[in-house]
Amino acid sequence: MTTISKFLMITAGATLMTLANVSATQAATLGGSLYFTGGNITVQVLGGEAGLTSYLSLYSPENRYIATNREVGKVVNLGNLPRGAELIFGILAEGNTFLMGPGSRNPDGIPHAVVNFVAPGIADVGFEDLFRGGDRDYDDNNFRFTGGIAAAPPPPVPPIITSLTSDLTIPIHHLFDFAATATDADWGDILTYLWDFDGDGNYDDFTGTSGRWSFDRPGDHKVSLRVVDRYGLYADGSFNVKAVPEPASVFGLLAFGAFGVSSLLKRKQQQKVLNSVATD
Repeated sequence: MTTISKFLMITAGATLMTLANVSATQAATLGGSLYFTGGNITVQVLGGEAGLTSYLSLYSPENRYIATNREVGKVVNLGNLPRGAELIFGILAEGNTFLMGPGSRNPDGIPHAVVNFVAPGIADVGFEDLFRGGDRDYDDNNFRFTGGIAAAPPPPVPPIITSLTSDLTIPIHHLFDFAATATDADWGDILTYLWDFDGDGNYDDFTGTSGRWSFDRPGDHKVSLRVVDRYGLYADGSFNVKAVPEPASVFGLLAFGAFGVSSLLKRKQQQKVLNSVATD
């Protein structure tokens, strides 16, 4: 074999090793994170190299104890969690709590967990359980997370309107109640309820989940609602209001007034006197 051939083989081998190392580095992320994408999540305790007993818990978006590193093979179902939330797990070892994610979360200022996505929806997380990192091999405590997880937050989804006032008929000038509710699957989302009562296409007549309104002209009126989340995504809904003139009897009584009532009473009294004279 020529020297050039040997050189090419060595170079090719080195390149393959480098690519393999890059691939492994991309798969295992020191200080990496887990985000909830929807569905259930299970946690399995794997074997580890720790001489200490550590306690694994979920610290955010809620606090929940899971297991110790000694319970190898144990599987815990965490169920459903807020979509898009970062799932911050951590271990308690010798009085110190070490969390996943950046080192700023930990008392010694260094990251203590490596996240390795072995397949979509399956991540192995290894913890270093000693203050200041110990040997930093991140295999003291090992856990497998399976289900609705990813290394980055999922794309946000629009809200869903779950209830809205039904169509109704009311007299003009009369206040009516209106209300709506909506949900959003994204974690920590804030919804804004915007209403359009005058039909101009601008949702600037009222803001809020419920209120009262009236129309001063008869006819069919469309009430439109837009529910907007913090990402600018929205859901639209509407209901119809038929505004009618007030009943004629009401207008008649108002027009009749006190004078009309007085005249009616006077006529009745005169009729009573005439009847009395006729009888005599």
